[in-house]
Amino acid sequence: MKQSRHSFRAARIGLLGCSDQDRATLTRQLSRLGALSVPCRAVEESHLNGATRPKALFVDGEAETPEQALPADTGRRLATIALVGSEAPSHLNRLLRLSISAYLMKPVRSAGVLTALTVGCRTFDRC
Repeated sequence: MKQSRHSFRAARIGLLGCSDQDRATLTRQLSRLGALSVPCRAVEESHLNGATRPKALFVDGEAETPEQALPADTGRRLATIALVGSEAPSHLNRLLRLSISAYLMKPVRSAGVLTALTVGCRTFDRC
């Protein structure tokens, strides 16, 4: 079996706008993968370019995150995985504007985090 190119050991993974329960589940699962979860209130330029740039960002696709906290070009500059709880057209339109790389259904469970992260990073790398 061929090993995945994506290793998440020591990787920084951003968490933006996640509920307490989703953040706890993501933090636990990322820790099991050897990754460091980094809760953030906003995506800053240093997150997109600098040394503190995370490998990926989980963002709640339905949270009322202010536009300045999540620049529109984030998904084109960083692997972005949306947490989705409903298929309301307004939520889906927001996800399309964010140019997400992958999604994960809410509430977040243990199963699916690695898949969403791997698919999200690979999709981002290919684009």
